[in-house]
Formats: sequence, structure tokens, C-alpha cells
Amino acid sequence: MLTEKDIEKIVKHIPSNKAPGHDRVSTRVLKDSLPATLPVIINLINSSFASNCFAQAWKLAEVIPNLKSGDPDQPENTRPISLLPIMSKVCERAAHSQFMDFLDKNSKISGLQSGNRKLHSTETALAHYTDHLLKNMDEKRISLVVLLDMSKTFDSIRHDKLLSKLQSLGVSDSALAWFKSYASSRKQVFRIGSALSDPLPLTTGVAQGSILGPVLFTLYQLTTFSQYRKSAKPWVMSTTPSCFWHFLLLTSKLPSLTSIVTSTQSQSGAQQTLC
Repeated sequence: MLTEKDIEKIVKHIPSNKAPGHDRVSTRVLKDSLPATLPVIINLINSSFASNCFAQAWKLAEVIPNLKSGDPDQPENTRPISLLPIMSKVCERAAHSQFMDFLDKNSKISGLQSGNRKLHSTETALAHYTDHLLKNMDEKRISLVVLLDMSKTFDSIRHDKLLSKLQSLGVSDSALAWFKSYASSRKQVFRIGSALSDPLPLTTGVAQGSILGPVLFTLYQLTTFSQYRKSAKPWVMSTTPSCFWHFLLLTSKLPSLTSIVTSTQSQSGAQQTLC
């Protein structure tokens, strides 16, 4: 059960410039009203965990187009920004903290995983990668690097496979039920100016801009290259939700590249570029 201290810490660490979701409740309003609303917030989040149910009102995302460059009337020149209710992020942060404690204590995340991991980044992935290359050079061994650039990965996650992988990691039945509620029955609306579209259902993927999305995708990808661990060293790093990099450093028998890509496509449904 969460305490007042837990919720206060979560709310205070949310950046005040975060845009509000469809309910128009801003971070500043939540922080300023916390002395009066704290008991209600604690009750809502503890009830969510106790009932294994993520509130339906927190599942509606408001998507706005952000112009990258060029003609704003051309969809390819814009980047969609997904805005979620602030309260959904408070609940997600509470779940994320407990979930990461479970994963770390039980060593469920590979030591070679750098993307979406605390105290890790592209720098740690490249440091491991460079060290392994230099070691192979010293030992007169040949290294072959395969880069897989997977786009729109967060949108392509199948919920049934995600839940199956969480179960295989030892996630409890009650936690699985909560994650199922969290991922399912999501909707989004598009806003241009003051005009809103009708709600559209989201049947795959994890919510863009969410707290739990990155770690759930990381776990979803864990087994993608497990069959090649005897002949390859896989490093994974991510720069944005739409671009996820896999480094495969092959040092012995070369697996079929076609098999690697086919396996990745079947699990993520994402588009890959093989270099």
C-alpha cells in the first residue's frame, strides 16, 4: 500500500511544464492542490492496485501534431505528440517503482540492456561494444556487426504476447491482471486547434508518452535474440520511442540473418533496416 510520503514524492518529481491531458488538469494544479487532494489520490491509486484495474479515464490519450519542418498540411512533416492525464502518470510512476524493484532484485533484465534502464544509456552500450571489439582484435578474432533499426516499435506490441512474457518472468497473477487492464481498452483522440476527432480504439502497442511504456517494450524484446546468445553478443539501446537499436556482435558461427529479421518481425511487427 502506498503512503502519503510515496505520493508526495512522485507528484513533486513530475516536471511542472508537462502538458495536461484531455482532462486539462495540469501538473501545477495537482501540486498546488495536493494538501487537500492527497487522501483522494492515495485512495484512487491503492484502489487501482487492490482491484487490478487501471481507471478508464486515464486511458484516453490526446494526440496533437507537432510540425517538424516543411508544409504543415502534409502529415509526414509532423510528429504526433501523445498527451496523457497527469493522474495516470502518478499511478504509473507508483507501479513503475515497484515493478523495477522486482525486476532488479530478481535480475530479470540483461546486463547488456542499455535502453530504458536506470544509469544506462547509449554511452554504456557503445562502451561495452567498443570493449568487445578491442578484445576480439587482441585475440585475432573476426567481428561482424549487425544493426537493426526498428521503427514504430511501441505501436506494434501485441498485448497477448506482452502478458505471456510478463508471466514467464514470474509476474504474479494479480499484477498480470493489472497490466492487462492497463494495456487494454485504450483510446485516443486527435486535436487540431480546438477541433477534436472521435475516439479511436488502440488494439496494439503501449501508450506513447507513458511511464511504463519503455520498460514494457524492453521486456517484450528480451527474448528476441536469446536464441543467438551462444554466437552473438546483443546490445540494445534506444534513443526515441520510434527508433530502437539492436547491436549484434557476432564472433563465431554466423546465424542466418534472414532468421534474425523474421524472428524480430514476428514478435514486434515493426519495420527493420539491416545494415
